[in-house]
Amino acid sequence: MVHKSTIVSMGFMSFLKKKVEQMASISIAKGNHCKELSKKVSLAVGEKISYQSLRRLFGFVEQEGAPNLQTINILARFCGYEGFEGLMFAYFETARDVPGDIPDIYQMVFNISFRPEEDSNYHYVCLNVAQYLYDNPDQLKAFPKGYVQNESVQRLLIERFPFIDLIEQGYKSFLEAYRQNAIHKDAQVFANTLLYLAGHYTGKVEPDLLQGIGITGVAKLHPFLQGRVMGSHILKAEDETRREKLYRDSLDMLEKMKDEDTFPHMTLTLFDYLYMARKFEWIIQCYKRFVAPVKKPVKGWVQMGYMEVFEIYYAAALARTGDSTGAGHRLKKLKTQDIAFFFRNTYSILYYTTMALITADQEKKDGCRREAERLMEETKFKGLDF
Repeated sequence: MVHKSTIVSMGFMSFLKKKVEQMASISIAKGNHCKELSKKVSLAVGEKISYQSLRRLFGFVEQEGAPNLQTINILARFCGYEGFEGLMFAYFETARDVPGDIPDIYQMVFNISFRPEEDSNYHYVCLNVAQYLYDNPDQLKAFPKGYVQNESVQRLLIERFPFIDLIEQGYKSFLEAYRQNAIHKDAQVFANTLLYLAGHYTGKVEPDLLQGIGITGVAKLHPFLQGRVMGSHILKAEDETRREKLYRDSLDMLEKMKDEDTFPHMTLTLFDYLYMARKFEWIIQCYKRFVAPVKKPVKGWVQMGYMEVFEIYYAAALARTGDSTGAGHRLKKLKTQDIAFFFRNTYSILYYTTMALITADQEKKDGCRREAERLMEETKFKGLDF
C-alpha cells in the first residue's frame, strides 16, 4: 500500500530531480519547463502528471507538507525504476559511495514518522541504513548520538536491527546512548540483556547488567524481550534446579503464544542464550516441540529468515550431542550466503564450526575452521568456539 505522502531527505530529492532531468534531456531552470516535462513524463509512463505538481516538486511553487508519493512513483517509473522503493534503493547505493551524503541518510531516518508495522516504506529505509552501518562500522562510531532520541531510530534502527556483531567496534557506546535516551521503559531491559549476551560472546561477561531485571511481569514484555530476559537468567543461573525451572517457565510462555505471529521472536532469542549456556538438549526439545510441527510457516517466517536460523541452531545442537548425520542433513539445506538475518555473523560462525565438527573431509574441515576463526577475529566473539 502506498501512502499519500512521505518525508524524504533533501539529498533524495536532489537525486530524483537529477535523474528526471537526465531522462528527459531537459534542464529544469524555469517553472515553464515543467510543462514540457509533464508532457514527456505522461507520454512515457502512460499516467498523467500535472505540471503544477512538477513545479511544486522542483521548488518553483511553495509546497506545503511532504512530497506526494504518487508524483514520486510516476517520476521513478519514468526514470526506469519500479517505483519509489526502487528509486530509494538506487539512492542508497549512490550515497554509500559518497561519504558526504551519509548524514543526509541519517536525516531521512530521523524524519520518518513512526507508523504501523505493515507500512513497509519506513522499514526499508531503516533496513538500508542499518545495512550501511553494518558494512561501514566507522560510520557507526560517527553516528550522531542525539539521533537515538528519535522514536523511529530507536524502534527500527536499534531494536529491529541490533548490531551485536559490532559490540567491540563502537556499538556498545551507541547502545548505552540509546539506553539513556529511549522513550520507553523497556529500553534498559533490551540494552542490558543484549550486552549480557555479547559479554558471553566476547568473554567479557558483566553480571551486574541483569541487576534489577527480574522475571516478574516478563509476560507483559514484547516476545523478543521475553526471550532475552528468560534466556539471560538461564545463562546466569548457577544452580541447575533454578536453571531448569526457568527453562520450563519459558516453555509455558511459548506454549501460550505458539499460534501467534510473534511466537518465533521469543523462540529465536531464547535459542541465543540456551546455546551459550550449552543447553543443546533443550534447543533440540524446543525445536521439536514448537518449530518442527509448524507445517505452514507463521506469517513472515520465511521472508524474515527465521527458519534458516532455527535450522542452524538445531543442526549445531544435534552435532554437539553426537548426531552428526542429523546435523549434516539440516545444513545441506542451507547456503552460508543466505544467513544474513539481523546482520549476525554469529549464525555464520555456528554454521562453519558445526560443519568443521561433522565433516570427514579434512580439507573441508580445515577450510570451515579458518572461516570460523576469521569471523571470530572480526567480531571478537571467541566465546562462540566450543
